[in-house]
Amino acid sequence: MSGKWTLENRRGDDVSNKDLSVWASALLVGFMHITLAWSIESADWVPGLTILTAIVIGGVALGAVLSRLIWLPVLVAHGWSVVIGFGATLFLAARILPIFESIDPVWFEDASIYARMGLVRDWYIGWLRVAAGEQLDGTLLQIDMSRMFAVVTLALLLWLLSYISAWFAIRYISWAGATLPSGFALLFNLYQSQSGDDLAYLAFYALCALLLATRTNLALRMETWRRDRIQHNPDLEFDFLRDGLILALLVIGFASILPDRARSEAFYALAERWSTVSGRAQSISERYFPNIDYPSRGGGNRFGDSMPLTGAIDLASGPVFDATLESASGELPRYFRMAVYDTYDGTGWRRTAEDREIGGPSELDLSPDWALTVPVTQTMRTLRSDVKQLYAAPQPDSVSIEVEAEVAGGGQDVLAIESREPLGAGETYSVVSRLPVPDETSLRDSDEREDPEWVRDRYLTVPDSVPQRVLDLAAEITAGTVTRYDAARALESWLQSNITYNEQIPNPPSDRDRVDWVIFDQREGYCDYYSSSFVVMARAMGIPSRVAAGYTRGELQPETGSWRQRDDDAHTWPEVFFPGLGWVDFEPTASESVVQRPGTPGEVAEAFEEDDLTMPPQLEREDVLPDDELAPDVPIPGDPELMEPERSVVRRAPPTWLVGVLASFLVALAVIHHFLWRKPLAGLSVSERAFARLVRVASWFGLRPRQSETPSEYGMRLGGTIPEARNEISTITRSFVVERFSRRDPADASRVDAAWTRIRWALTRGLARVGFRRLRARR
Repeated sequence: MSGKWTLENRRGDDVSNKDLSVWASALLVGFMHITLAWSIESADWVPGLTILTAIVIGGVALGAVLSRLIWLPVLVAHGWSVVIGFGATLFLAARILPIFESIDPVWFEDASIYARMGLVRDWYIGWLRVAAGEQLDGTLLQIDMSRMFAVVTLALLLWLLSYISAWFAIRYISWAGATLPSGFALLFNLYQSQSGDDLAYLAFYALCALLLATRTNLALRMETWRRDRIQHNPDLEFDFLRDGLILALLVIGFASILPDRARSEAFYALAERWSTVSGRAQSISERYFPNIDYPSRGGGNRFGDSMPLTGAIDLASGPVFDATLESASGELPRYFRMAVYDTYDGTGWRRTAEDREIGGPSELDLSPDWALTVPVTQTMRTLRSDVKQLYAAPQPDSVSIEVEAEVAGGGQDVLAIESREPLGAGETYSVVSRLPVPDETSLRDSDEREDPEWVRDRYLTVPDSVPQRVLDLAAEITAGTVTRYDAARALESWLQSNITYNEQIPNPPSDRDRVDWVIFDQREGYCDYYSSSFVVMARAMGIPSRVAAGYTRGELQPETGSWRQRDDDAHTWPEVFFPGLGWVDFEPTASESVVQRPGTPGEVAEAFEEDDLTMPPQLEREDVLPDDELAPDVPIPGDPELMEPERSVVRRAPPTWLVGVLASFLVALAVIHHFLWRKPLAGLSVSERAFARLVRVASWFGLRPRQSETPSEYGMRLGGTIPEARNEISTITRSFVVERFSRRDPADASRVDAAWTRIRWALTRGLARVGFRRLRARR
């Protein structure tokens, strides 16, 4: 729009008539979104993410082209983008069908591309029906359908994200609209994937974003200079970009030399602030994306803050870590714990830390002085890269490296321990744990003591979602027991005997409490369901308990004397609190043997002595990975198993990265609303604002004011084109003309606002009709 009575800076409408190098902006936007696509591909959430690079390139290219076609109505351009994006996604998804196990290779070779695209469409719609509650035979097919659903959905989201960013960068010359949505998506993905390349991706994205900021700022200045007829050097644009590149490299270089701790803290603190999602969002994510390969189970890196109870799992068998154990008493840990979960909501578990404690080697005293514990020293050798959450036998007391511990109960309750710096493959650390070795008599006698307040407050809650019949069953199972220990053993025995172990269970109904569903309907499941059922029923009987997650003690390596844990050793189990003795594990999972304990106190169950806290010499980080023996973050030479570790195909936590991408679109909408709708109208009167809105909406559909046209003539033309809105258009136009070009008072503000409120939807419908008619005429 142009003319002497223009109220808004419509710089995007005539950008095609300027000699701006818009394709430089498109190139930078493309690089940013390729970085986002590669970061998601490297996270390897589901098979088939290799199509994302082509998707974002296509989205940016289409956005750049359509944003230059000023004559094309905006809504028509966006509609074509949706249609083309959906078609491109189906086409690319159809080419990756062979990676799914339920696809017949013979059928794939014989089928046309349209038949393959039709199958992708059918899978996508089919999974929507399954997620809505319909039952479908074939667990393998359900897994493949859910993963294809995730690939297609993510591809569509990235197509829209890249298209919108290119549109903002070129049509509206808006740096915020071009960078912030994809930047948030990148941050979410890197935080959730715990990628070792997070800083590299962020650095390159930041470089492109800073260059785009330079480019955008220069473009806006050059427009101002042209409007004011100010001459400038033609080489100025090159000089700006060169200096912007130098400045961007200096900023990124300075950030790269900051201490690792400072960079890590800043990144993860910001990511954690934005990574919290509501229970409703988690429920939706869990329902539609259940088979995401989240690195919190079987990936060897971490157990997430949440553990939803979902459908089938498929654990790989790649090596995760080696543990060398030293125990003077001869007692060895049954489990290596990584995290515990305290809060159940009917669909899964959450870990809710109250505080974080930071300390160097052996500085933190992590475990209270519980009775009947023995010292066990563990030297852990990581076999995966980028490990932060540490493996340790229950009740860890001290660690040989600098760590950050999630704690509750005033520091007496350790929920998870993380290294302050990510550990690479082959690095080692040592832990001394106060391993509980109580006998049955001592466990029964502990009932004479009272539970601490922090235990009662945190580990006895049962949500209202748990049906009464679950509580009644718990009471029935424990009837006749006198002590806490006997009640726990009764629950353990009942679950082992009455629930069948099965990793290939269907997704639970979205509206059902998971414990109630597995006990009374499904009657089969895996360790997550056994431990959850145990804890919920134990709490119902007033027994403080929680779910622990980690690995069972794996396979002894005769040549080294260490124990090797693999992906399929990942496990969850319940822990019950006994006053004075601490947390004691139980094993209700039918595929595992129950924990055997001595009946009476023995010599092995002696009090923990401080002199027993021996820590083996710790290798320095630079000595762990000599260049001629082991490169950082790569498989360990000489061990054939570790040359090509198997990929785990298991999901645990809801894919918060996807919620992050959706949140990025919300940010994009907020940016659109602010920069395109609100900001240009700031400071205008009611009449001016209503007329500006009228002109703006009409211009979207090709009805811009002509150079020779007055506001009144323009209003009459609009009224003739859209007769159903003629009266309101006349009211708004007259009020604007009176206010701008006469000394009379304009129409009452409430009348003008009411006129705009009445016509905005009728105006949009009428203009859309006009726009489509014009488009057909052009053809």
